[in-house]
Amino acid sequence: STPVITCLPATPISQVARTFSQQHISTIAIIGTTGKLLGLVSERDLINKVLALDCNPTAVYASDIMDKTPSTLPADAFFYEALLTMIKRHDKYILVVENGFPLGVITMGDLTRLRRTSTLSIVSRIESAETTTELSYAAKLIQKVTVNMVSEKAPANEICEVVSELNDLITRRLLVLAEEALDKRGLGLPPLDYCWLTLGSGGRKEQTLSSDQDNALIYAQPTQDQEQQVQEYFLTLANFVVNGLEEAGFPKCQHNIMANNPVWCQSLQGWKNSGNSWIFAPTTESFRKFTIFLDFRAVYGQEKLAQELRDFAHHLFRLAPSILHHMAKDDLQTRVPLGLFKQVILDKKQGHRDEVDIKGSACVHIVDCIRIFAMREGILDTSTLARLYKLVSLEAISTDDAEYYEAAYQSLMMFRIRGNLQKLSKGLVPDNYINPSTLSKRQRTVLRESLIAIDRLQTFTGSNFGVEGYL
Repeated sequence: STPVITCLPATPISQVARTFSQQHISTIAIIGTTGKLLGLVSERDLINKVLALDCNPTAVYASDIMDKTPSTLPADAFFYEALLTMIKRHDKYILVVENGFPLGVITMGDLTRLRRTSTLSIVSRIESAETTTELSYAAKLIQKVTVNMVSEKAPANEICEVVSELNDLITRRLLVLAEEALDKRGLGLPPLDYCWLTLGSGGRKEQTLSSDQDNALIYAQPTQDQEQQVQEYFLTLANFVVNGLEEAGFPKCQHNIMANNPVWCQSLQGWKNSGNSWIFAPTTESFRKFTIFLDFRAVYGQEKLAQELRDFAHHLFRLAPSILHHMAKDDLQTRVPLGLFKQVILDKKQGHRDEVDIKGSACVHIVDCIRIFAMREGILDTSTLARLYKLVSLEAISTDDAEYYEAAYQSLMMFRIRGNLQKLSKGLVPDNYINPSTLSKRQRTVLRESLIAIDRLQTFTGSNFGVEGYL
């Protein structure tokens, strides 16, 4: 919507309210004397920061209640960038800005009118759900969002980020319902601060429609006599959420990496003890647990617990840098499915004969290798592409190589997404396998080139981290 209605910081709130009424708007941009954006005042600010507190509207000014860091985007941003911004920040307004000057306003209504199947209406369904059944229905609508984004040629990483953000909303709502349910059962509210973590592809915001559950829970340190009772409470809460996620269409993790498993539901000190054992008494199983754990992301609760745990994990790497060699060696035990002349090797397993496991045979190696480099450089981001971009800025990976790896990853993720949708349209359970014979000649070439890029990345990783056979 243009033009943007503006006012100066010294404008009394009573005048701002009259402007809202006269112009039939619900937000106003606050600008300085040069016309550059300083902040935003919305009807919600007026209600929450003035009327609800019984303040005198003639004695309060726009600068007193404005949001000094409103959501902004450039004019050439894509629709789904606006969508992601609204989902992440729970905002109803985005200012379109160029060189610091406001050009226009995008509202939730603008985005809703642009789409028949509005993602924002799904957000509303999730946040107002009162039962797991209602959440299950909302979760099924995520498929329609994915179809729309694919048809509009959105890049794979944006599709996965939208899917992950919506899945986060479902998890948060389940946690609220879980707390209420436990309180009604007489177990009370959470006895200590806690934080729900999503792991693996969820932690990297790389979930597709075939992603299963990978989650964990961390709680503040209880006293010794509280320990058992506190863990039992959080395991009960986690069980409610895990079962709710399964009902909503998220399969349980086959390896039991879920917060209702005591191994993945611990106090902060318990997690630190586990981290020490994974690093200083390593086994093949502990390596796998540690790599899954490294991609964790806070979804709900006290994020300071997650941040302290992340700082501790990076501290462990500084104490035992040799772990990176073992992580690289673990990944290189299997290579991408390419033959001697770089032809794609097809699976021979029953049920997937003549197919390729895009996730397990390809994407996992990009994720693993980029993670190893990121850990070496102390990069805190969890997204594979965010890590890759940081590695380029630190000159740990060249720009040309990074573009090569990114193109491969985007292509492979899009193969996964399209394959998920095709199987769902046929009433099949989505997975990560594709049959190259169903692809066009160009798509088969893209698949082969993507696998060659990963093969090159694995070799580069082996030589950088001293793996035998790559020196």
